[in-house]
Amino acid sequence: MAEQGKVSMVVPCYNKVKWIGAMLDSVIAQEWDNIELILVNDGSTDGTREVIAEYEPRLRARGYEVVIIDQENGGCCKAVHTGLLCMTGEYMCIIDADDELDPRYVSTMAGWLESNAEYDYCICDYLQITLGKDGKLNKPHYRFRGPEDSYTPEFFLCNDLNKAAWAFLTRMSYIRKCRLIDTFYFETRGSYEPSFFIPLSIYGGKMKHFRIPLYYYNSYAEGMAHNRTFERLSYYWSEYHRVVLIMLGRMDKTVLDKYKRRYFANLSVFYTLKIHMRGSVSLVGGQSKTEYLRRSYMYTVNNWFNVDISYEDICEKTDCVCRAVELALTGTRQQFADLPPGGKIIAYGALGKSAANLLPLLDGTALSPAELWDKAGDGAAVRKPDFAALTARDTVLVLPASAAVVAEVSDALADSPARVLYKPEVDDYLAQLLFPQLADAELC
Repeated sequence: MAEQGKVSMVVPCYNKVKWIGAMLDSVIAQEWDNIELILVNDGSTDGTREVIAEYEPRLRARGYEVVIIDQENGGCCKAVHTGLLCMTGEYMCIIDADDELDPRYVSTMAGWLESNAEYDYCICDYLQITLGKDGKLNKPHYRFRGPEDSYTPEFFLCNDLNKAAWAFLTRMSYIRKCRLIDTFYFETRGSYEPSFFIPLSIYGGKMKHFRIPLYYYNSYAEGMAHNRTFERLSYYWSEYHRVVLIMLGRMDKTVLDKYKRRYFANLSVFYTLKIHMRGSVSLVGGQSKTEYLRRSYMYTVNNWFNVDISYEDICEKTDCVCRAVELALTGTRQQFADLPPGGKIIAYGALGKSAANLLPLLDGTALSPAELWDKAGDGAAVRKPDFAALTARDTVLVLPASAAVVAEVSDALADSPARVLYKPEVDDYLAQLLFPQLADAELC
């Protein structure tokens, strides 16, 4: 068997005593043997350091190189940077201390890079682990959107592609080419993600996407997921945007000229506004901030593109407007194959919240459904699903946005001959149909 290339795995650790043991167990269970595990203890006070000490002999017995660094608390970005400076492997990844890895996480992505020298980095889907109201853990499969050739700098900055560093495994030679360690901005207690994905995307590396969940993201652990007040998220995304601007300024001028810096900075603003706007109702519970954010988005879109999107459109067709703006920003248009003749269009999840918004918009269009399906259907106006009856002429619109529901129906449709369009694809169709003025728009 050929010798495996070394994978440097950087893990910033701060007060994760409840979860770090499970994470280290998942590292020990990796199918890849040549791993350099760099654990940066960022001044933990809850027993995290003691757990690391307990696991060190087991990690070394597994055959791993183990580097443990203790430093005063400086924040996650500082801890990640400390770890990056110590890497000696041929490949690298960054793992959060409260998450877990599929046993194939390293072997799938590092194995691909070992066999395909023309690729610079890989990205994987993930399971988002949440705690339900019943106390049970849910693990829906989060699927990234878009074909691989859409992973451009524009796509990274404004689309819903996950920008979390833990989804990536990268060739070290490409890290050096991007000057990622040299340009890494660690003087913030906000997100380090822009310091990671901006160099990777700006330098145009070739990426392989594995559409299987190799990472288990623990979204119920203490941290950002439990700080979802409007004020905290406003600070988080403002700081995130500030880091984006700093990182864009650090990119080589031969790779990113002045015009593109301004262009990408604008994309970051759009992304931040969209995040605030779409979550503001549930976060604040008050109309004043919701209205303010929606109007801010409307003014920004209309001024930058010289169009006239109404406030009513922003309120009633939120996802379609956001997607139309994304398509305009990336300069792309989605192509839809002709529907099979003689078949029927079926809307799955017809009684859900997403369907309540989308079905009126689909009425009278080429995707207007002839049948409505839902697990809670009454058998008359809304039927219960009958996947076995589907033919190659049929088209199923999967309208729910919930990752858990999408995962469930995807499994049910896995062997179906019918064409399947998920909510993001339906959003793309409606965005281009309802807002053609944005199709050829350019930033003013």
